[in-house]
Amino acid sequence: MAQEHSGAHVFNLRGDVASVEQIIATIKQQVPGATLAAKGERLPFHAELDERPLPRSLPCTSLRDGIVRTLDYYRQQLPTPY
Repeated sequence: MAQEHSGAHVFNLRGDVASVEQIIATIKQQVPGATLAAKGERLPFHAELDERPLPRSLPCTSLRDGIVRTLDYYRQQLPTPY
């Protein structure tokens, strides 16, 4: 049963669902020679979150584009070109 509340709203911003291995592979595509690895147990996060309450006008950034944009941002922060 829905109740009236005050304060901030919370939304699930799922985007692309990717494994750690897919994220590492995508980074390695953008940074040849990068040495990355992951180990340990997977965290128990539910990947299939309900996005229905979100407005359809929100932009959707692919995993690849998000990684490219993040790498570009941090490369710009370095004192010398990488």
